[in-house]
Amino acid sequence: SSSRLPPAPTAFRLYAPRASSVIVKPLPTPFGGGWGAVPMAKDPAAPGYWNASVAGMRPGDFYVFTVDGTDRVDPSGLDISKDSKFSIVPAPYKWRNARKVVKPADSVIYEMQVGSFTPAGTLASAAAKLPYLAELGITVVELMPIMHYCGPADSWGYCPRAPYAVRPELGGSYGLKAFVDAAADLNMSVAIDIVWNHAAGDSVLVNYDTPSDGTNCHDEKG
Repeated sequence: SSSRLPPAPTAFRLYAPRASSVIVKPLPTPFGGGWGAVPMAKDPAAPGYWNASVAGMRPGDFYVFTVDGTDRVDPSGLDISKDSKFSIVPAPYKWRNARKVVKPADSVIYEMQVGSFTPAGTLASAAAKLPYLAELGITVVELMPIMHYCGPADSWGYCPRAPYAVRPELGGSYGLKAFVDAAADLNMSVAIDIVWNHAAGDSVLVNYDTPSDGTNCHDEKG
């Protein structure tokens, strides 16, 4: 027989200045882990921040922050469920390559919309096509927005729902890391189009730590 040591505790830090209570909560099995809900404590040295240390979390566990009784996803989470309701503990990735940086003078950039680049529409299937781009002389692949966005996977992605979580249909954070590694195998670097100046109306950040009164979210008409 063999024993498996539990993973080291995971440190959480959340900025929610208007909240009066915050809890880190797993989903019930099989999606959650064998750990229970953990109350977060206010950081006396940093007003607005909440901290917690959670033992027993494992890759693939689903979890949420319960902010004043309302379940919210982790705004800094790297993986998210398709319905945007739950954060997911990322799978570990072992890098093969060091960071690859191409000088501007040597940059031949190919802009890629991952969801429509191949029939499968995933980062893994796109990575399989990288040798073809390398043969064309491409040195930098610029990914159009891949952070979880509204609309179909083959849309442009300029309506992000979660600022750091890679859209699950594309392959999640693990798929992104594997794509970057595959590009580095071919001496190519990867750039990502990041959208900071606007978000989808159902962004996970809307009214994060305060009840919605309908005044903080505007539709396309203003």
